Amino acid sequence: MDIHFTPEEQAFRSEVRAFLAHNLPADIADKVRLGRRLAKDDHQRWHKILNRQGWYAVNWPVEYGGTGWSVVQKHIFDEECAAAGAPVRWRSVSTWWRRSSSSLAPRPRRIITCRGFCPARTGGARAIPNPVPVPTWLA
Repeated sequence: MDIHFTPEEQAFRSEVRAFLAHNLPADIADKVRLGRRLAKDDHQRWHKILNRQGWYAVNWPVEYGGTGWSVVQKHIFDEECAAAGAPVRWRSVSTWWRRSSSSLAPRPRRIITCRGFCPARTGGARAIPNPVPVPTWLA
């Protein structure tokens, strides 16, 4: 098993580094590196820059404006962004399409319990409805 990056993946890494060096605003990178809170305008400015490059919705299908990147390319992009001090991508936005289009059928309502000792079937006081659908691979 070869776990090294291919020449194409290394070229992609160089492309991402060059893009970040020329396009990542220094004030945003400084805030990220110093652990300061980013304003809404900072996030919007960075998202517009990514969108102009076509790199905003990395998980969306190509036909809907996505990048068509492989898992390795997404990893390389995230790695280089972290090294450059770019803000973390909001995965909820970029993965929305995949989650919503994966199944249009309604999902059964799941019940979670506090500390796992009060079964939801018994109607115990600690049983609360889970507002977020549990992924099928966790069920």
